[in-house]
Amino acid sequence: MALVIGCAAWAHEFTTEVGILPESGNVDWNGDSKLEYTTAQGILYLELGVKFELLAGFFVGGDVKTYMLPSAYTSLNFVPFYTDYVACAGWTHDWFTLGWEHMCAHSVDPLGYLAKEPILAKDCSYDKVYMKGKFKF
Repeated sequence: MALVIGCAAWAHEFTTEVGILPESGNVDWNGDSKLEYTTAQGILYLELGVKFELLAGFFVGGDVKTYMLPSAYTSLNFVPFYTDYVACAGWTHDWFTLGWEHMCAHSVDPLGYLAKEPILAKDCSYDKVYMKGKFKF
């Protein structure tokens, strides 16, 4: 916990976001002739992020977003079932940013008793190299 507080105090930017996805859908492309489509309603999420400014405009950072459902057993608990992770690094000068981002998503098996199959069902990842301009009017 002290490490988290120390990093947050040193960070250039610390973000948190909470929200709800009113409805989410997933198509299972399993290669069979029968495609399956599943939906879930009322998915909650929590995202925490941090960005550190280094010397000469360089930065590193990342965030984690966890998706969860209200527990069927009590109104005070939530069941996490999917998590997105992002790591990024880059260089910014005035309005121009050159950066790299890696995102990966992984299903969560919450103690193995509430959700044997994750709602989004697939783990995935990507790497992105980008140039971005930011202009204010």
